[in-house]
Amino acid sequence: MKDDSVQVIIHSLFENMKGVGILDEPAYESLVKTLRRVPSKGNRTRETRIEQVLVKLNKHFTKPIPIAKSDNEVGVLYRISKLLEKEQNRKDFLEDLLKEVHTVVPFESATIFIENEKDGGVEPVYTWGETVDLIQEFKFGNGAGFSSWLTLSGRPILLSELHGSGMQESRSVRSFMAFPLASRGHSYGAFHLGHSKVGFFTSEHFEMLKLIVRQLSSTIERYLHFHRFIDLSYTDELTGLNNRRYIQQKLDEELARSRRYGRIFSLIMADIDHFKSYNDRFGHPTGDLVLKEISDLLLTSVRRSDTVGRFGGEEFLIILPETPLTHAKLLASRLRRGISLLHRRIDSKLNTPVTASFGVSSWGSNPKTSCNILETVDQALYKAKSNGRNRVEYCKTG
Repeated sequence: MKDDSVQVIIHSLFENMKGVGILDEPAYESLVKTLRRVPSKGNRTRETRIEQVLVKLNKHFTKPIPIAKSDNEVGVLYRISKLLEKEQNRKDFLEDLLKEVHTVVPFESATIFIENEKDGGVEPVYTWGETVDLIQEFKFGNGAGFSSWLTLSGRPILLSELHGSGMQESRSVRSFMAFPLASRGHSYGAFHLGHSKVGFFTSEHFEMLKLIVRQLSSTIERYLHFHRFIDLSYTDELTGLNNRRYIQQKLDEELARSRRYGRIFSLIMADIDHFKSYNDRFGHPTGDLVLKEISDLLLTSVRRSDTVGRFGGEEFLIILPETPLTHAKLLASRLRRGISLLHRRIDSKLNTPVTASFGVSSWGSNPKTSCNILETVDQALYKAKSNGRNRVEYCKTG
């Protein structure tokens, strides 16, 4: 670690201590001034630098800090903040956060809950071990369970002796801690930890994590905020599906995986038949509704490992990893039948069924470029339209 990073570490610690009330305002300002005078260069180790500064400044604290433990906590605070510099998906990011927390509090289970933007409910987004929550049978304004209450109340809690009283959903949780996740005055989730041993979590653990969770909350919020912008750049505004930019990127990734490991994958391309006539006859709001309904059908009909995107105006593309041609054809046929029934749900004025044509192609161990792949599935779609529409055609490739 660079020597000048020590100031960043200590400053992060002091910022968090100020927030939880360990420092009053005058003492905090005094610390900041003293901190600025600490040399930024030298041959001292990180641990010696931190200890020296804390010893010098401990007199300002209303609660003295145990030096040996503080260094460990400061390291965790710093490493948590540095995770934002790594390009990670959400699962890996949250897993790395919990690994850092585990270095200071060796929990057995942990769950991170995040507020759902659609309905405001709180739902688990990452679990270490088993899901940890209490009183699932109780409903609150934003959902069920202790995680919902905690997000609303914003009050951390330590329950060190559950004794299998029935409060907890899991009978293996005997010691429990929970902290609200909040940033900029808004609670957006909860962080629960569990252990099977009664009394395992202590008040010392609790106070330590109150400090660390402030940094953890800020880091998660910044990660989510950044990736919301990323999601917007990859999302079709009308349908909520992946847009062409994203689907092209996923296709390139699947192509590379197929070349490297010899894995098969299939593509389905769908095009709504006579879509312009729906807009002309019933208006663009109805046309938009048709697009949304078809998008929902496609999205709910595939596996989590599949990728669905809006590829053009009324054209959709589905990437199916590890899927042979026969299975892809069956899925396309099922989707075609489902779309033909949508008009009954969309609008009573739509007495003409909504239909779509489908092209299917499959690629084995020697795929070409993404352009070649898209040309092939597009040819299969053109064949379906030429042969009368509302049908499935396929093209078997390499």
